[in-house]
This record gives sequence, structure tokens and C-alpha cells, in this order.
Amino acid sequence: MAVFFTGCEAKLKDQGGSGGGGGNNGNGGNNNSGTGGSTSGGGTTSNSNSGGNTETDATSSTTTETTTTEQPSSFPSDSPSSTVMTTKSPSSSPIVKVTKSPIPLPTTAPSVKPTSLPVEDPTPPPSMVPSRAHLQSITTIPQFGSSMELDSAYGYIFNIRSTTTGPAVIITGIDFVTESTARVNYELWSRLGSYESYKGTYDGWELVASGTTRGQGSSGYTSIPDAMFTPVSIPGGSDDDGTRAFYLTLNTKELVYKLGESGAAVADKQTQATSEELEVYEGESIMSYPFPDAETQSYFYRGPRQFVGVIHYDRFAVQAV
Repeated sequence: MAVFFTGCEAKLKDQGGSGGGGGNNGNGGNNNSGTGGSTSGGGTTSNSNSGGNTETDATSSTTTETTTTEQPSSFPSDSPSSTVMTTKSPSSSPIVKVTKSPIPLPTTAPSVKPTSLPVEDPTPPPSMVPSRAHLQSITTIPQFGSSMELDSAYGYIFNIRSTTTGPAVIITGIDFVTESTARVNYELWSRLGSYESYKGTYDGWELVASGTTRGQGSSGYTSIPDAMFTPVSIPGGSDDDGTRAFYLTLNTKELVYKLGESGAAVADKQTQATSEELEVYEGESIMSYPFPDAETQSYFYRGPRQFVGVIHYDRFAVQAV
């Protein structure tokens, strides 16, 4: 038994020497086993664990996939997509293109010639007095009254001329003075040119106003209604070309006139009233109605005499009427 034990012990020793140092070095054996376990068995475990961990990571981790679309969808989705979508490649070029080179030639100069130097003197300031209105009037006797040498007749004949530098004007109305405060019948005749050689005949005359109106007496002006007056023009330039004659008459001896200036021997030689555009000449009173013949009834004409009234005109005549 002892021998067998010895033999077994020896045998065990032999085995222990092989793994035995583990026997005696149980701790070492264990260490070897532990270390070895780390090396051998442990390597297996480590490999197993490592492999296991690799498998576990490969299994448990989420893989992000990138999906490429050929073109966007036709309609927007109800909610954002969880999948990141990218294009296959960036755009070929920016939207705004850069010119290859600058413009070959600069733009032309602003003007061929520079502007001239400013004037030495600035333009004058506007006048304090406004320009004259286009509608004007001439009062032939500015302040007439009973103290003046006034008289009455059936009618009165006279010329109005434009000034030498005056423009063409349009006569738009005539006021006169009558002794009557009742209704009076009036006639106004006119012709382009002087009344000389046309006294006592209606040939060459135009009736521009006729009717009945209430007289304002010798202290005021009696107006011919605008509706009854036909405007007539006086060309510019004075002389015969710029002359227009008027023959105003009532059918009663109530038209007021004034004696002419003592320096004038005959009518139509001296002006009695003027404006920038017109000149009113002294004329003749007519002591009968209708238009008396100047050759056979010359005694009905008295001159020089002055018209008492107002001439209304438009100084912006467009053309002769």
C-alpha cells in the first residue's frame, strides 16, 4: 500500500511537476490557472468575451444609413423625414455667374461739352407788382360831372386805334352815359378802319349791338348787356390797319358827350384817353337819327367832341375777328 501510495505519490508528483507546480503552487496554479485562464482559459474567456462583446456591439448598436434620392417628391410630407437625404453631388456652379473679364471700354462721358459757367448776375427776383390782367378797360372821362361842359345828342361817332407797339385786342363791351333813367333804345355800329368817308351810310358798317336797356342817368354808366354785344377786334400796329370806328346812337336826344379840347380844330386828330394797347380819339356828335347824310346834312355833325363812357377789351386777342 505504501509502495502504491508512493508510486501514486510519485506519479502524482510527476503529474504535479507538470501541472503540479500547480499542486504545490496551488496559488500559483490558481494564478497560472487564473493567469493562464487569462492566457489560456482566460484567453478563451477573453476571446469569448471579446468576441461576445463584438457580437453584442454589432447587434445592439444602430447603423445610420444614408439614402440618396434621384429627385424630390412632388408633394411635401406631413412631417419631417427621419432619414437624412443628401444629393449625389453639389451643384455644378453658383447661381450668379461671374463675368470672365471687365467691360472692354468704359462708359462714355456724361456730356460732350461741359456746362458753361454760371451767369455772373443771377436772374432778378420776381416783381412785386403782378402782371396786368388780360381784361382791361379805358374810362374816357375819368371824373365827369355837372361842372363839365357836357351836352347831349342822338349819336356819337369816333375812332379807336391800337398803339404803335401794341398787340391786337378784342373790344368786349362799351358803357355810355345817358340823361335818361327810363328804358332807352340803342344801336352800336362798327367798321374796321376810320369812319371818314363812311358818315351817313350804313354800307361798310356792322351792327354789333342793339336793344333796349334802362338808363342810369347822367351820374352813372349805362352798360350794353354782354349777351347783346358782339366782340370785335382791333389789329395791332396803329395807322389805318390798327383803326376801328364806332357809331353809337339812341333814338332820342339823350346821349351825353363832352366838348373837345380847344386846341383841336377838327375831329380825329387828338387822343382823349389812352392805355398801353389803345388810343381813343376825339370824334363828332350827331344831332339827328337815323344816320344823317354827311354831304347833304353835314350840319348835324359837330366836332371835335369827346365820348363819355368806358371801353372794355381783352388785350390777349388770338386773332382778328
